Amino acid sequence: MKRRMVVLLAGCMVITALAGCGNTKGEEKASKTEGNEKQEDTEKKEDIQKGSDAENSVSGEVTMWTGTWNDGLMDTLLEGFYKEYPDVKVNFEYLPWDGMEDKYLSALQAEAGPDVLDMAIAWTIPYASMGKLQKLDEYIEKNSIDVSDYYEGAVKTLYVDGSYYALPYRSETMCLFYNKDLFETAGLDPESPPATWEELRDDAVKLTGGDVYGFGLCGSNAGNTTAQFYSMMFSKEVSLLNEDMTEAAFNTKDGLDAFSFWADLYLKDAVVPKSVLENDNTTNRNLFAEGKLAMFVSGSYDIEPIMEANPDMNMGFALCPGFEGETSAAQLGGWNLGMSNTCKNPDAAFALMSYLASPEVSVDFSSTFSSCKSAVSNEKYADESLKVFIEAINYGVPLPGSPHMNQITDILYNEAQAVLSGSKDAETALADAEVSVNKALDN
Repeated sequence: MKRRMVVLLAGCMVITALAGCGNTKGEEKASKTEGNEKQEDTEKKEDIQKGSDAENSVSGEVTMWTGTWNDGLMDTLLEGFYKEYPDVKVNFEYLPWDGMEDKYLSALQAEAGPDVLDMAIAWTIPYASMGKLQKLDEYIEKNSIDVSDYYEGAVKTLYVDGSYYALPYRSETMCLFYNKDLFETAGLDPESPPATWEELRDDAVKLTGGDVYGFGLCGSNAGNTTAQFYSMMFSKEVSLLNEDMTEAAFNTKDGLDAFSFWADLYLKDAVVPKSVLENDNTTNRNLFAEGKLAMFVSGSYDIEPIMEANPDMNMGFALCPGFEGETSAAQLGGWNLGMSNTCKNPDAAFALMSYLASPEVSVDFSSTFSSCKSAVSNEKYADESLKVFIEAINYGVPLPGSPHMNQITDILYNEAQAVLSGSKDAETALADAEVSVNKALDN
């Protein structure tokens, strides 16, 4: 069955500027009441104008760094901003994903960063902890930003030592993709996808046969691979690090159970393609589109390429499973906007940040989903296939905001590969990872 896919990147939603309204010419025989109403209306109009003048007194230049994928979007997106702030000029520098974080770090350490940084959520707390981002509490209060409108997981990526250091605008996580036709062929209810990892394993066994495998694991990309077993650990409420991020916290019974379950889908249950050590998420997506993989976990960004490759694909979506007795959980991804510690025009910078992160504009700025819960009713998200991905954000868990997180992920990825290749068992690998992570945290 063909599915209609909403194109999330669309034209700009313009915030309408405040404007007073009312008659300036009354009837000559107006009543006293009408005269009072006109006087009140005139006073109200003047008050609005004063507020508008104060708002538009923000001026000057602001530099913002963002991804190359936003090139061509920003001019349209900022049409509404320039109507509100005609005396502000925004200069953009577009950076490719490869090398983006390195350039940010180098610039910040050299005190040569932009005024506004478009950051992956995992970078925010490390940058703030380094003293490279400005506190935003004063600006959030002054501009009446409703922090309660942000998803809980997104808020956790903004907050350091009692202060906010960024505004979120994009939040996303993973859901289960499944092939309804393959479910029906295997005697499974195509409208009842697995809700637990245990159910997924049982269904995957029934779905595996011939050139079809039940479920797709990743084993060749650090981020793709770890996101899968991190999500399983999060379902069991396992933390990767302790609260102050000084020690590893994943080597527990629940942590080992989750890690072992993930690996055993390949090693014992044999429901995963034998090429697992060569497969990343793109490989699994392609296998799914070809009808050779019954289920895999990914984000909404994979819907469109799947439908382009196989327009007749009859697929369904469900929340990422949780373990029996536990809730759904998945690693949270997304992007935040921060202000560098060297910003010389903070009022204009925050005006830009709050505009882009607003419920109205973030829908278009984000290529996936807004970080604002109130944006869920936007027509951009009306397609039924997107509903579960929006719901899943409520269960998203962000990675710890440690500056060592990339190194930690690489350590766990290498140990996961050792398990999949058969050179280590899960218990030994997780214990070795704990030692290596603690050494990294000591440096």
